Amino acid sequence: MNRELVTAYRVKVFGAQAGGGNPAVVVLDGGDLTDGDRQALATKATVPDTAFVRLDGARFAIRWFTPMTEVGLCGHATLAAARVIRETTPGSGRIEFQSAKARLIVTQEGDLSWLELPVPTNTPFDGSRNAIVEALQIWGSETELKLPLELTPERDVIIPLSEAADLQAIEPEMDQLAELGREFQVRGFCLLSRQKRDTTSNFSVRFFAPHIGIPEDPATGSVAGPLALYTLAHGWTKREPIVRLQFEQGDAVNIPCRLQVEITYEGERPVRLRVGGLTSAPTPLTL
Repeated sequence: MNRELVTAYRVKVFGAQAGGGNPAVVVLDGGDLTDGDRQALATKATVPDTAFVRLDGARFAIRWFTPMTEVGLCGHATLAAARVIRETTPGSGRIEFQSAKARLIVTQEGDLSWLELPVPTNTPFDGSRNAIVEALQIWGSETELKLPLELTPERDVIIPLSEAADLQAIEPEMDQLAELGREFQVRGFCLLSRQKRDTTSNFSVRFFAPHIGIPEDPATGSVAGPLALYTLAHGWTKREPIVRLQFEQGDAVNIPCRLQVEITYEGERPVRLRVGGLTSAPTPLTL
């Protein structure tokens, strides 16, 4: 395959304002690509995630690659793929994707694109809390010691911070954090704080995954749902029939992003999860 002939699109997702956000690259009709081709293209794209999409019946098959590896789910690149499909395929409204793990649905409501995901379940994280705190260059007083670290279905470690911690000032030791990522076999490390810049936000987030080629992610759609459920489980958010939250992310890397989360309950059971945000117009490029 001549990789110079691969046409792709660049889209920014979850921007705090129109035109901003976390960049993703989308490759359509890439069914003839090998996994080695896909990884080479994702490395060349130099964005946190590249989505590879092909039509498969009534749905679109989708896979995601970081600059270093394939991942099981990426929210912002899925929304980017939906925006490209809407722009290039007349009549596209409700768009269904099928990944190796789940069916994903994207709809458009006004300016916001919404991704419906399976409702996740977090589990206890049994790795060393002290090792993570040391690699993140934070101290015990800055973490919510009474709250557990938890693991999302995509194997991201949720690390709650106390209100005394300055989230934006944290500077992890990236080599040390990457080594822990490989040792614990996790995808990333997610800091969760009740500090916020915007009055419309509820929480702020930073996400580090240096061992998979993402030193810091400006917006992580796949972790937003698990984070929302964490705040509900530990009393940071009041449960209502429909819970709506806004997470801030990306400010520390000068890519301010805002992620909307909506969880619908039936009694005590969450039955629907959506993550939404702005998407930019696709920009064609050649990889």
